[in-house]
Amino acid sequence: MVRKIYMQQVHGNNVVVVDSKNIGQVVPECDGLITNDPNVILVVKTADCLPISIADTKQKVIALVHAGWRGLQKEIIKNSVNILTGEFKCNSKDLKIKIGPHICQIHYEVGKEVWQLFENIRGAVVHRDKTHLCLYRVAKRQLIDLGVKKENIKVDLRCTFEDLSLPSYRRGDRNKRIETKLHLSGVMI
Repeated sequence: MVRKIYMQQVHGNNVVVVDSKNIGQVVPECDGLITNDPNVILVVKTADCLPISIADTKQKVIALVHAGWRGLQKEIIKNSVNILTGEFKCNSKDLKIKIGPHICQIHYEVGKEVWQLFENIRGAVVHRDKTHLCLYRVAKRQLIDLGVKKENIKVDLRCTFEDLSLPSYRRGDRNKRIETKLHLSGVMI
């Protein structure tokens, strides 16, 4: 039986709580899913953005988030943690975070309209001949500011641009007739 639940990712900040009745569905216009139902698998598709899984083993609840610069700027992480701490009574200090493969700072060149949003985060923006953004540093800072312990945040530093086994939008893994090649990440209780 397929137990997966997908998101229609739109680079926003909408987070939806799901359970078994959503199995097989694509939840419209959301970039985060949360469940305490052990019968479902939450799935996110990424090419260069951050796939972020969040788990609280005490409360037996999980979340899966898709976060690019737009989602980070729109506080998708904060929305997720607020639902976990509010609706599911999680303590942010108990949350375990895994940030999956994503584009690294060296290959993520951004314009002024983007880097200005994150320049106050130490190490997130590097100015050389061009300006580059580190998505995981932004996410990590936001998580820590929400009370997540630094030691509970694990980051997979594989770069989707450099690792040819991973799809990368910026590297050109897209086809005009077919959807961009994507990396699937899933979590379940």
